[in-house]
Amino acid sequence: MTIRDKVRELYPKALDSQWEGGVAGCPSDYPELEHYCPHGCRPDYDCEACWSQEYREEPEPKQKKFDVSVVFIVLAVLEALWSIIAVVHGDSERLRFCCVMGLLYVIAAGVWRDRT
Repeated sequence: MTIRDKVRELYPKALDSQWEGGVAGCPSDYPELEHYCPHGCRPDYDCEACWSQEYREEPEPKQKKFDVSVVFIVLAVLEALWSIIAVVHGDSERLRFCCVMGLLYVIAAGVWRDRT
């Protein structure tokens, strides 16, 4: 099925031999076909070739996945903030713990991104 055939199906009155390509306007004038001719009508473009393109259903947009690595990075930043508080209060045990946890979160984020 060509784009012209799809227009015949959706807008039968739009087919007319007086138009170049046999269809009124340009694919970009039709909401469901605008991705076939993003530049619009131009005198230097072959309308016949444009309307003769093979029609293909638009694939469903992929649902965005939640990126868990962002959570790991946020946790690493929070651990960095806790380590600053530990330095201010002179808590070396907490500082060591925060540094290790922050490093583990950064490593986990990298591993997660490589996996996906």
